[in-house]
Amino acid sequence: MVRAEDLDPEALKQPRSGRRTQKATPGLEEFIEIFPGTADPDIDKCSLGNVQISEAFKQNGWDPGGIKNLKDLACKERLLVCQTGAHNRQRFIRTEVLRKLNPG
Repeated sequence: MVRAEDLDPEALKQPRSGRRTQKATPGLEEFIEIFPGTADPDIDKCSLGNVQISEAFKQNGWDPGGIKNLKDLACKERLLVCQTGAHNRQRFIRTEVLRKLNPG
């Protein structure tokens, strides 16, 4: 190998193409609104899984990096209940909907 003293490594750098637009992060209330508010005996119709939550974030143009924190906060505030099913798949349901399904 021979060093090419006549070449400038700075000339190889390319400018970034445009700025990255920062996606919005929903508030807790906005996040809860993506979950169905009606009770249905079919739990799949009144709850959302992780894939469905991610899809809702894409549709709303939200930053998917905030999903875990919002799920954790919503469960901590008892706005959502996490149910673990087969193969450790999680589904999230609004607390008030779960109470309608299981009164008492």
